[in-house]
Amino acid sequence: SERRKQQMKLFSEYKGLRKEVYILCFGRTMTNLGSMIWPMFTLILNRKLGLNASDIALCMMLYSIAAIPVSLFGGKLADRYSKKNVIIAADCISILAYFYCAAVPVTKLSVLVFSVASLFQTIEWPSYEALIADITSSADRERAFSLHYLGANLGSVLAPTLGGLLINSHLNLAFLISGISIASSTFLIALLIRDVHREEDDS
Repeated sequence: SERRKQQMKLFSEYKGLRKEVYILCFGRTMTNLGSMIWPMFTLILNRKLGLNASDIALCMMLYSIAAIPVSLFGGKLADRYSKKNVIIAADCISILAYFYCAAVPVTKLSVLVFSVASLFQTIEWPSYEALIADITSSADRERAFSLHYLGANLGSVLAPTLGGLLINSHLNLAFLISGISIASSTFLIALLIRDVHREEDDS
């Protein structure tokens, strides 16, 4: 059928890339899936902690301001150190933070820990981008980034769907699933990505 042909054409667009690209795509998908708490953050602040709209707006503004220098710092780390190791280190801190949040009741402290974990996810984003640029030639780079963003968007779509089912009665389970999702991608990146040399070409 026509629909099947379109689906096959979509998948064929991403054939022939380096295996590291597919691993990083999976990692980005699982990392974004692991951020299922974030779309519900304002609801958590309101329903679980009883904050009013003004306090919630202040919290979100402070986080957004903090994310700017953190993102720049992540770019500096990607320039100076192993991008793979930056991703793994940032993920490990996030995983521990999510597991802590899963083990305790929702309090201001656990919300702060979650916010810090989210900032570490921001730190690793430049390393993902730079690593994909490093391991692909100019001929494949557009397809690699397209696949990368496809994976990121897939995780971002699934995250709030799962989170919305868990927020009322099983919020701790949402934190646990988030930690496990990120851990699975971190394990694969640590185990399977060996060759991270920069591709050389004449373009």
